[in-house]
Amino acid sequence: MMDIPPLQNGTRYAVTWNGADQMRQNAALQQGGTALINLMRGLQQPLQQEGIELKIAPFLEKLVLNVAGPKIARLTIHDLRSEMSMDPALENVMLNQGDLVMVHKMDPDEKHLPVHMQDAQENGDPHGVKQLHIQQHIAQRNAKVQAQQSQQMAMMMKLMQGAQGVPGGGGPGGAGTPVPGATPAGPRQMKGPPGTMHQDRMPRAAGGSVVQLPRKM
Repeated sequence: MMDIPPLQNGTRYAVTWNGADQMRQNAALQQGGTALINLMRGLQQPLQQEGIELKIAPFLEKLVLNVAGPKIARLTIHDLRSEMSMDPALENVMLNQGDLVMVHKMDPDEKHLPVHMQDAQENGDPHGVKQLHIQQHIAQRNAKVQAQQSQQMAMMMKLMQGAQGVPGGGGPGGAGTPVPGATPAGPRQMKGPPGTMHQDRMPRAAGGSVVQLPRKM
């Protein structure tokens, strides 16, 4: 900080506040950020035809950072590049040195397991970390297979429930399914000549027999 005499302000020194520009920039990003991102997505294919690659991630990171702050932005945007799979041969070098190498989620376990098992047979496991790494690969592979089977089973159950009792899998009102109330009713059976009183409307005695009214003389 430096003290400036009042009489020299504007003559020898010019004082500006950068916070105003930053506030205007933040407001512009908040108001037009979503529209701009949608516009950029729509221009991806034309730009690719011209040999230009469009990356939206840096702009989105800046937008979330200005709106929510650094703590929330760090939790909102997660960089998967830090979880990319490592070459199993390089992992073997680290395991032979005694380093505990953790299994990544994106590791192709079916490709890593034979490489680690072969290295364990040839060089052994003096530090005990190689066997632990192999067990982690096996557990992760089994979990992936179980999750895939559960997803396939859920999709099959959903398809079966949608097609159960409906020809062709149609819903109410679709092909092969009569709409409620659309079935024509059969002809009504008439008992007796027209104008005859229905039996339910005729008075009955206690014993259930029909009471005959006397004829008018």
